[in-house]
Amino acid sequence: MKRLLPLLLWLAGTTAAFATRSYLPLLAELMPPCPFRTFTGLPCPSCGSTRAALALSQGQWKLAWTGNPLFTATMIGGAVLSLAWAVMALAGMPLPPPVRELERRWPFWLRLAAALALVANWIWLFLKA
Repeated sequence: MKRLLPLLLWLAGTTAAFATRSYLPLLAELMPPCPFRTFTGLPCPSCGSTRAALALSQGQWKLAWTGNPLFTATMIGGAVLSLAWAVMALAGMPLPPPVRELERRWPFWLRLAAALALVANWIWLFLKA
């Protein structure tokens, strides 16, 4: 059962996401506006994430990518990695160390790449706005 737990959690999360996808537009309307954009008139680094999530839930990959590329890539990457880790656990393979352990060992180039990705995404949002 311990080996099945990651796969069962992934299946439960995927099932919940598909079951609630028709309600996501209603939930999005209830969300408050972005405070940063409200006060400055400029997009914040995460602007477009809600629209991207809605587009992903409807299978509209291109619309999600144009809404917020970094968020879309993160969501797709997270789904793929979580499925891979669930399959690895099911197969009895050793899992990667927890992220908390990796935080101390991130190489400089990886931290720089993450910062550049965030800046590039923010520039994209400025140009799109």
